[in-house]
Amino acid sequence: MVRTIRLAWGTARRFYLTHFRRKYVQEQAHRRRGECARCGKCCKIVMPCAFLKDRNHCRIYGSHPNQCRAFPVDYRDLKDVPECRFWFSPNGQDGPECVPGAADDARNPAEGHVAQDVPQSSSREVP
Repeated sequence: MVRTIRLAWGTARRFYLTHFRRKYVQEQAHRRRGECARCGKCCKIVMPCAFLKDRNHCRIYGSHPNQCRAFPVDYRDLKDVPECRFWFSPNGQDGPECVPGAADDARNPAEGHVAQDVPQSSSREVP
């Protein structure tokens, strides 16, 4: 039950980010590395997607929803689908510091958290 709630929260978080925090999603897309394994696991996180056909093919791939196109939105989504072949570069560039699953964000806009090493001002708007 706890796992199902966590996975449902992830689905709601992705919907929120892709519809209301598009700049953040674009920044994360710049950091995302790897390629889709076409395993279909992201289409079955909470329940199987109604548009998923045999062999994990999407019936509406050309017009599928934003949260599907953007998956994984950020490193947190990799916890929901550990088989995912995507990973995130901490600075958007390839190099020795780019370790799959090791990247962490300074800001988490869905939860309003700002890490300690990021300067804050009282008038600053959270992304």
